[in-house]
Amino acid sequence: MEPTEMGKGRKNGLQIVRGEGTRPRSAGSGGLQEEATLDGKLAMNWAKKRRRREKNLRDGTNL
Repeated sequence: MEPTEMGKGRKNGLQIVRGEGTRPRSAGSGGLQEEATLDGKLAMNWAKKRRRREKNLRDGTNL
């Protein structure tokens, strides 16, 4: 029962593309909740990094 649910969770677009990186972490913490929210967390991380990078370029720091 659990594998099918996890498979269902993975079928959204992001996780098919970047699934290889996310699978071990979610499997290790062993919760379907994590499987569902992991993509959101990763997306927020990427957004945060992108924002910081753009800000640094604008301010001329880290060059």
